Amino acid sequence: MKTIITKFFAWFMAGVAGMSVAVAAPPAAGKMVAEGKTYLSNGQINEALLSFRQAAKAGNVDGACAAGDLLVSQAKNLTGRDKIQKSFDGLSYLFFAATNLNARACADLSAAYYAGIGVQSNRVDAYAWLKLAAHLDATFRPSLDQLVIQLNPDEIHQAQAIADEYQRGHWPACTFKPVEFMDPRLKIQGMTASNRGPLVVVNGSTFAQGDSNNILPANAQNRQGAEKLAATCLEIGNDYVLLAVAGEPTLKLLPTDHFGRY
Repeated sequence: MKTIITKFFAWFMAGVAGMSVAVAAPPAAGKMVAEGKTYLSNGQINEALLSFRQAAKAGNVDGACAAGDLLVSQAKNLTGRDKIQKSFDGLSYLFFAATNLNARACADLSAAYYAGIGVQSNRVDAYAWLKLAAHLDATFRPSLDQLVIQLNPDEIHQAQAIADEYQRGHWPACTFKPVEFMDPRLKIQGMTASNRGPLVVVNGSTFAQGDSNNILPANAQNRQGAEKLAATCLEIGNDYVLLAVAGEPTLKLLPTDHFGRY
């Protein structure tokens, strides 16, 4: 059996970007997955998710796929920051499983790209991941045949080239970072509307969606010597702001309830 090589898993679990390590899941991890499936069949969702998460943390690919599948499924019925947190956490598990050649996880990522769950809808990426799923498991080929008729020839060519790279183990950079709820270094100080859309003031700097600024930590004791954070505003929702801080393995989800609707 090939040793599982997981660039993303080490980064996701240990918070160290770009590190390659070999992760061999212990036999107990398989038992956790089995327990999770039993919990799930009995309607014990929280217990099932805990078991799947524990298995994934131990390096079990099936556990990661099951955790991701469950989280993304839950996210579909949610709104606002709850939806964001579940979606990104679920997709991060699915990405780990898919890049370790789990066919179901590849198909789930395809569905996420097709429907725009946690990402912008993209039929090219949806086809590429589904083509890899079908390469790993022929039962996904009928779904691939249904999807291909929705793409034009240029999109098909592009998607096939991407899928070929995936089959060679040349994975894309992971955009599905886990989400951390609140961060003492980041403080929302106001929100307003503009012709650019909603604006949010974080640590004294104004952001529109997509803007990047270098900001001082809100909790810095010595503001003169404090190192600035390179922050990017990824999304401004009705009850949340989603930020990324350069070089950090988690996205930052900040509540905005106390500012009302912009």
